[in-house]
Amino acid sequence: MNLAVKLDYILMELINVDWTAPVLDSFFVYWTDVQKTPLFQLGIVPLILFVMIRRRGALIGITLFLITIILTMLCDFINSELLKEFFQRARPDAVALPFELQSHGVRYGGFSFPSSHAADSFCLTTFISLYFPKMAPYVLIMAFLNAYSRVYIGVHFPFDVLAGAVFGASLAYVASKLLSLIKGLK
Repeated sequence: MNLAVKLDYILMELINVDWTAPVLDSFFVYWTDVQKTPLFQLGIVPLILFVMIRRRGALIGITLFLITIILTMLCDFINSELLKEFFQRARPDAVALPFELQSHGVRYGGFSFPSSHAADSFCLTTFISLYFPKMAPYVLIMAFLNAYSRVYIGVHFPFDVLAGAVFGASLAYVASKLLSLIKGLK
């Protein structure tokens, strides 16, 4: 076993087994798919749109909001349909680990590397943060919790999450640089 895999397993055991508590179990099981909840869809998403419009005006705010959604969907497609299929890394529950994995009752199919939840979260976070720096701490906390939850509940290895976060953030950064060529969206 190479050093990177050993480190991945050590971090996985720390986050998934050692640093757990019943109250955190419930929180992270909920938070891992928070984007599918009414709280997110009817509360956080409209709040983000409201702040974007308030800070940049209706036309630019709505345009950046729509670009954020499209970019996050593109990120999810590239990550889920291309990168995961290319790397084909098994999820933690399909691997013989040197510790007992805590699944917290949550199971996911498909491949593990890179984490689409982390990629999508950090794509959204990076893009919003570049255009709305005052929102950065809030969206960064949400993205970090989402990425961390994936390891905590046992559906991704830490390096899956790290790779997803780097991919998502990089895609958002490149997109922002391309968009900076469009007058008015700077």
